[in-house]
Amino acid sequence: MKCRYNKGDKGMTDLIYDINETRDFAERVLMNLEDDEVYILLLNTRKKYCPVELSKSEEVLGREIIRHNDLDKILRKIRKISCINGIYADSKTGKDVPIHCMAVYCLTDPRSTLKGYSEFIEDVNKMIYDSFKGESKNLELYRRIDVKLFSAIHKNRSRRLFTVVDIDKKDEAILDKVTDLLKGHIKWVSETHGGFHVIAKKEYEAGVIIYTQIAKMEYVEILKEPMTPLPGTLQGGFKVKGIRRDLWE
Repeated sequence: MKCRYNKGDKGMTDLIYDINETRDFAERVLMNLEDDEVYILLLNTRKKYCPVELSKSEEVLGREIIRHNDLDKILRKIRKISCINGIYADSKTGKDVPIHCMAVYCLTDPRSTLKGYSEFIEDVNKMIYDSFKGESKNLELYRRIDVKLFSAIHKNRSRRLFTVVDIDKKDEAILDKVTDLLKGHIKWVSETHGGFHVIAKKEYEAGVIIYTQIAKMEYVEILKEPMTPLPGTLQGGFKVKGIRRDLWE
């Protein structure tokens, strides 16, 4: 399967619009793995991007795991999950999911594969036990065993490295207030489909500022699960990009 980089045409097959932007983000945010840790990428659809075409409010179409602090390997994983090439369909209608309904997200905190695997084994052993006892006849569940393992890893965060401040409005004044307060603690700032994401380092001083001042602001949410659309890719048709580089470069 060949996936070509999109050039703005109607036959786009790739969510990446600027690989250099993606590279900058990956090098700055996704190169912190230790021991058994991995990063997670998700290809999602959201009904708010295209309310007419989709039947569900949100759906995970694709999943990838980043295993190495190797920029080339990270970018290959991102290219793989960003290559849609007409292969995804709405789970209810069976119709192709348009590219403007999709986005690639990354979880900015690493996951523990050991903790995830331990939880996975416990769950699978219970499934096997229930099957032998006759309490569960639905053996088709085992066809999705890979998804169950991925979900277990997804749930088990290893370390808390970042806080994502989500500004849900295209308001530069709000962004100015947030970035002024977090000056010296900012790792990255993105303009997103609906506003801005400010990624701050998980530090005591930054935490005090975030939860005593920023969290109280209108149109601002502190994401419980730090997740952000990948810069250099399309989020619901919008070109996600890094901004205010003077604050963190």
